[in-house]
Order: sequence, then C-alpha cells, then structure tokens
Amino acid sequence: MQLNPRPLDGVGEVLIEALSLIAEVAVGLAGFAGVAVMLGRGPGRWSPGDALRIRLLLTAAFTALFATLIAIGSRWAGTAERPSVQLGAAALLIGQVYWGAVLARQIPRLEPPDRALFNPRLAVLFRVAMYSSWGAQVVALSGLLAAAGRWLFLYGLLVCLAYAALAFVRLLYVRPASEEERPGRSITT
Repeated sequence: MQLNPRPLDGVGEVLIEALSLIAEVAVGLAGFAGVAVMLGRGPGRWSPGDALRIRLLLTAAFTALFATLIAIGSRWAGTAERPSVQLGAAALLIGQVYWGAVLARQIPRLEPPDRALFNPRLAVLFRVAMYSSWGAQVVALSGLLAAAGRWLFLYGLLVCLAYAALAFVRLLYVRPASEEERPGRSITT
C-alpha cells in the first residue's frame, strides 16, 4: 500500500510546508498559554474574564491546529489538494463558528470589570476578520474559486493564529482594573 499515491507538485509541497508551520505555531501558542496558566496563578485561580480569554485563545489555537492536521492528513493519505483544502476549510469553519458563539454568549455574562478586558475597538476588528474568514471558508468549501481555495483556507488559519497570539500578549499584559488598584499600592512606586 502506497501512503501517498498522488505525488505532490511544487505548489502542493509548499502548501504542506505552510500548513505544517501553522500547526507548529498553533501548538506553540497553546503550550505558552498552558505555561502562562501554571506560572501565572495556577489552574482555577483566574478571574472569569481571564478564564474566558484563556478559553478563547486555546479555542483559536486548537481550531487552527486541527483544521491544519485534517488538511495535511488527508493530503498525505492521497486525497487531491482541492478536497483536502475543502476538508480543512470545513473543520476551520466549524471551529470558528463555535469560537464566535462562545464570544457572543459569554462576554455579555461577565461582570463589568472582567468585560472591560475585551476592548470594544479590537472586538470590531475581530468581528470583521472572523466574518471575512467565515465567508472565505464558505467560498473555499464551495469550490467557486478553486484556484484561490488554498489561499482562502490559509487566510482563515492566520485569523485564528493572529487572534491567539494577540490574546496571549493581552493575557500577560492587560490586567483587570481590580488587580491594578490593590489597597496600599501606589501608582508612583
């Protein structure tokens, strides 16, 4: 039995390499988030806002990871590039819709200090990126722009990774107001 009955062309090899890199970055972001959780406060000691930020970060990273692994795995199993990209785009769309549903459902339930962790300006930017990614994945799934399908899929993966990277940085450096205004702590010291 031959593992890859369809040889990869130059573009197919580049796509596999790009997807492999995205998978590695997604694993790295998820790993760094785990380290931040353990070194920061430990599991179960985060505010509800921070816990939601960690959940969203991990959802974005794992969505990119699993969509990438599905596309790579199907391609290495011998599936042609177009169906492999479509499978990855389907997995990515499912993960991103779940991610969007969590955002829409959970942020309004937070207390105002925790809700303030989610910058409204950045929220608009993420909505635009998320909705455009959803549209890109639908187009990639439909095959309407077959030649652009791989690029639309990559765009969606990069949206997930960009969110995860920014969320990681914000988790480390943007703290709730309640933590910054501790009694006996002076702003000038």
